[in-house]
Amino acid sequence: MAGEVKPAGAGETKPPAVVIWGRRALVLVVVGLGLQIATTFAWSPATFVVSAAIGLPLVVLGAAIFGWAVWRSHERGERP
Repeated sequence: MAGEVKPAGAGETKPPAVVIWGRRALVLVVVGLGLQIATTFAWSPATFVVSAAIGLPLVVLGAAIFGWAVWRSHERGERP
């Protein structure tokens, strides 16, 4: 009917785990790369340490999480 009101969440499907974890991984990679780019504007020994000690691990961790999510979804047979 035209005036029918559906309850919240009705008819919505949950996105696959690869999408959820892929978004989380993307955030980590973007934050890590953003930190590395930001430190290049005022390059000093301290900013190099920040870039290497925080930025690089965030990028690597984000890539690893994304790879893990894709691998897990492939094993489960999920399709995004």
